[in-house]
Amino acid sequence: MEARRMLDNTFDLFITPAGDPFVEQPGGRAIMLTPRGEGAALGVLRHAAESESPRIPRSALVESLTWAYDLAPQTATVAELHLRAVHLADGRVVIDLGEMNSTRCIVVSRKGWKVKDAPPAGVHFRLSRASRPLPVPERGGSGHKVLRRVLGWSKKDPRWLIARGWLAAAAFADIARPMPFLIGTAGSGKTSRGVALVSVLDPRDELGGSLGKDERDALVAAGARFIAAWDNITNVSLETSNFVCRLVTGG
Repeated sequence: MEARRMLDNTFDLFITPAGDPFVEQPGGRAIMLTPRGEGAALGVLRHAAESESPRIPRSALVESLTWAYDLAPQTATVAELHLRAVHLADGRVVIDLGEMNSTRCIVVSRKGWKVKDAPPAGVHFRLSRASRPLPVPERGGSGHKVLRRVLGWSKKDPRWLIARGWLAAAAFADIARPMPFLIGTAGSGKTSRGVALVSVLDPRDELGGSLGKDERDALVAAGARFIAAWDNITNVSLETSNFVCRLVTGG
């Protein structure tokens, strides 16, 4: 009972439209629930419970989390759960900085952008195992110039204009965004440029494996990333092309 009371008093229970339950402390991050109440969520909930008196045993926490998971379809509030960015109905774009112990984000509107300690009401962000934090932006910076130099393109190079437009569109997570292909001979810098480009919004050390070997693995990898990317694609079959198009359109 103590574990359930802690859960009720400390966390709000939600469920995504797809049926995935999660809990969230007010002003905190979403914590995904699992059927057996174990996994990454348990460690976070246990940390929250350590301040309770008496301390709540692990077994009781697992039981209460399992109970919450089973209860979610009937009682939880339905809420969208986002990874990295969301486009709101009023036109604002919210970009999660991806900090483990913080909910800081960037709220972009027609008037400009601001760093906020928490996203607007009703916005819920998750982190995946692949998520990495973004640097806090600075006003008056020249990040786009630095990026252009890293990419090795001139200011009027059509490739730079396309890349800059693609980056702007990439923040609109609810629409089918353009899909860039970097084409060139071996050693021409395709991979390095690709990593630099996608890392603006989804930091990483590498693009990922080849596409088309296992669609299920590709779906899992795409679900852990705000921007799905693959490397060393020699050719694209009709089946692979259709799969990528489904990813782009949200299927």
